[in-house]
Amino acid sequence: MVFALSLCTNSILSFSMYILSKMFHIMYIKGGVIWMKKREMKN
Repeated sequence: MVFALSLCTNSILSFSMYILSKMFHIMYIKGGVIWMKKREMKN
């Protein structure tokens, strides 16, 4: 029972970390694109 619970918690933690990294990656790419467009507008 405890083993199953720890396994479940572990999978949930790794899953949430995976989603967070995905979201961060998307935000990073979008931020980079916006930054590049701002630089182009200045020139």
